[in-house]
Amino acid sequence: MIKKLILGAFVGGTILFAWSAVSWMLLPWHNKTMESFTNEPAVSEFFIHNTPKAGVYRLPWQFDKSQGGPLVLASVTPRGAKSMGKTMAAGLLVQIIASFLVTFLVYEGSASVPSYWDRVGCVMVFAVAAGLVCHVPYWNWWGFSLEYTAVSMLDLLVGWFLAGLAIARIVEFKATALLS
Repeated sequence: MIKKLILGAFVGGTILFAWSAVSWMLLPWHNKTMESFTNEPAVSEFFIHNTPKAGVYRLPWQFDKSQGGPLVLASVTPRGAKSMGKTMAAGLLVQIIASFLVTFLVYEGSASVPSYWDRVGCVMVFAVAAGLVCHVPYWNWWGFSLEYTAVSMLDLLVGWFLAGLAIARIVEFKATALLS
C-alpha cells in the first residue's frame, strides 16, 4: 500500500506540475483573463509606499464601504518575487502532497469503485470540489471575472484529469486483487 501511495504521489504530482508549466508558460489562456494597469510605474510606486510588508491587502478594509469605489484584493510582495527555483520546488512539493492525499482516497475507495474510469471519475469529483471551494469564492466575494474563474477551474480539471489517469492505474491492483 505504501509503495502505491508514494508512487501515486510522485507520478501524480509530477504530472500536475508539468501540466501547470504548460498551462502557465505555453498556453495564452491565463494571461488573457488578466488586465494590466494603465500606469504601471505609478501603481508600483503606490504599492511600494503603502504596503509596509508582504501580504494580502484589501481595499476598502470594510467590505460594505466598497460601494462607488474600487474593490481590491491584492497579494503584494514589495521587494519582488523570490527565486523561481525555490518557487517551483515549493510548487512541486505541494502537488506531490496533494497527489498523495488523492491517491490515498482513491486507493481506499478502490474496492467499491473497481472500474478504472470510475476511479478517474473519483479524482475528478475531488477536482470539481476543490475548484468550487478554492476559485468560485473569489468570483463571488471579490469580483474575479467569470473568465478568470472559468480558466482557473478548467486548468485545475485538466491537471487532475491527467494525474487521475495515472493515479487510477497505480491503485488498480488493489481493486483487481479484491475482486478475485
